[in-house]
Amino acid sequence: MSPTRNGTIYALIDPRDNKIRYIGKTEKPVLTRLGSHLATPTNPAMRVWINALSLQGMTPRIEPLTTVPVPLLNHEEQLQIRRHADQGHRLLNFPYYRQHLADLGQAAPAPARVPNSAIPDVRLAAWAFGRLAKARANDTVPAWAAALIVTAGGPAYAAALLLRAVLRALLHTFIGNCLAALSAGGWILWDVGFDAAVREVLLPRLPVAQWSAFWDTYMAGPLAALALSFAWPAVAVSVFLAGTSYADVAKKVRARQGR
Repeated sequence: MSPTRNGTIYALIDPRDNKIRYIGKTEKPVLTRLGSHLATPTNPAMRVWINALSLQGMTPRIEPLTTVPVPLLNHEEQLQIRRHADQGHRLLNFPYYRQHLADLGQAAPAPARVPNSAIPDVRLAAWAFGRLAKARANDTVPAWAAALIVTAGGPAYAAALLLRAVLRALLHTFIGNCLAALSAGGWILWDVGFDAAVREVLLPRLPVAQWSAFWDTYMAGPLAALALSFAWPAVAVSVFLAGTSYADVAKKVRARQGR
């Protein structure tokens, strides 16, 4: 006489609220049955539910409830479905899912807000614009004056950000890497400013007194032209950074004052 085979009554659980949404039966391992549900949902309501979870990067969780002999699986499944429905579980089993269609539109949990993501440096922005934001919130500074101050101070704020970033890099970088970066930068400036022929042929034979003239012609002039060509984009970026930082600081000040 062959031993009696057992089957499993399981529950599918919504990972968003840890509530049971479906009761089922299987003679296979429960994870295998979960894979079958994901591939071919049992009914249209389950399909919508699984698709909604998938869009949020989640899948149902499966947990065994009880084990019974295979001949009793159908009876036990119906018993567990009725029991859980009577206990208030909003099941997606037929025919209960018709009563719970509104649950399928459950919103995804709001992603955690990354604090102060809009500004490059929170403390520096608070130091630079905190007093102005408080004055503006108290209506002691008009809006046009605040906008003018932020715009005019944009280059200085951007320069402070750059200096802070350089100092942090120096503190967190090996001396050798810093020297290599300086050497590479120096070579680029040298290569931009001096033609190879001048550097290799003329300069070695040039009297020291005439070096300043060649500096102006081959180094200072080209670098000044490069600086002018990048000046307006740099100013525009600096004003944008300042405006974004001021807006974030002002928002926090208004929130603290209950406005």
